[in-house]
Amino acid sequence: MEENRDSGLNDTYLNGYWKFKPVQNLTLRVGGGLSIPTYDSENNELDYTVATYLTYRYGKFSLLGGVGETFIGDSDRNGTSYSDALFYSLGVGYFVSDSLYSSLSYSSSSSIFNSNDSLETISLYNYYKFNEHWFLNLNYSRGLSDMVMRHNIGVSIGYYW
Repeated sequence: MEENRDSGLNDTYLNGYWKFKPVQNLTLRVGGGLSIPTYDSENNELDYTVATYLTYRYGKFSLLGGVGETFIGDSDRNGTSYSDALFYSLGVGYFVSDSLYSSLSYSSSSSIFNSNDSLETISLYNYYKFNEHWFLNLNYSRGLSDMVMRHNIGVSIGYYW
């Protein structure tokens, strides 16, 4: 009986960012993360990302932007060639309350496959702050290009030091 080597959980993500305010109303987050392979596959290696995100707040509204690059650890094989992916995002947000925030954004990323066009999504993001350290993120994204999952839902819990 042949073993199915493409099963299991999807990758696990570990991210860390340094958050600071260089001027009033402007918040920067600088950092990155790891995409840790957590399923059995012949070509699923560690990827890492570096990125910078900014939020400019004006009253209850905010303007959002971000740029970064993901460095792909997978090796070229069987006619499939991989490359690092550059990405950016732009959006607007609204502070519903001191602890609840929602935003809508557009994102574009180059494909990790050399033969494909950019990957585009539109996302609805929600952030809830429990206290000064703990927070919850809920998001939904809709793929706009053929190579992106049509619908994606994400949930994460985070901690600020």
